Amino acid sequence: MCGLLVLALAVTLRPALAQTAEPDAARLAALEAGCAQGTNADCEALRVHFGRGMDTREKFAFYTRRACETGSARQCTVYAARSSVGATGFPPSNRALQAEFALRACRGGDADGCGLAGLMANRSNPYSEADRTFIHNRVCEIGTASDCGKAAYAMGEAQQWERAYTPAQRACSRGDANSCTNVGAYRARSDNAQRALARREQERARSAAQSAPPPPPSTANTAPSSNAAAGIESCITPAGTRGTRAFSTSNGQRIHGRCS
Repeated sequence: MCGLLVLALAVTLRPALAQTAEPDAARLAALEAGCAQGTNADCEALRVHFGRGMDTREKFAFYTRRACETGSARQCTVYAARSSVGATGFPPSNRALQAEFALRACRGGDADGCGLAGLMANRSNPYSEADRTFIHNRVCEIGTASDCGKAAYAMGEAQQWERAYTPAQRACSRGDANSCTNVGAYRARSDNAQRALARREQERARSAAQSAPPPPPSTANTAPSSNAAAGIESCITPAGTRGTRAFSTSNGQRIHGRCS
């Protein structure tokens, strides 16, 4: 929660847009119609207008959300962060809602939104595996070195050493001291895990070979042995030529047929 509060305060204290003249009723009606039709500039103008008064906080929250939904990644971050700390006019804390808008912000390219989404992915983990992978990659592209290092650390805690190595290396190159400490350990543990996997595969292969049944006996035609019970053997005919004859065995005696 502390991280969310710090981020919410940071978002809140960012410089506001330049002050503009107060719109009259007709202009407000036109802006509201434009925002309802999806015009981001109109939603932004209404967000700024209603953000000036403490008695219009619900409208400020509503148009912050509409600004996000019509294309402002920054306002997705603001909506997620303010909701997470129960800011006046915003929905009460809701992890699913915050995760949705933080992810929208990250997809839209807002670095703070990626940091918030990364924080949620590393802790409460409300995202799918695909979304979590996207957030971790994206936060290392556009987020701070510290946020990238935290993404690497979360992967390492999940024993995903190979995945943790690259973001840790990137965070280290950008000055994150913790990642510089961890990157060597992630590489070593990844290599050890790969070697252990290779050994297990070899052991499974040997076990499978040892437990395989023996091959069936050959069915190829071969000449009968002298101990065969019956068969055909070569012989010399009465005319002195080579021929064949049948034989069988009965009571230990071999009985020959006619040689022809």
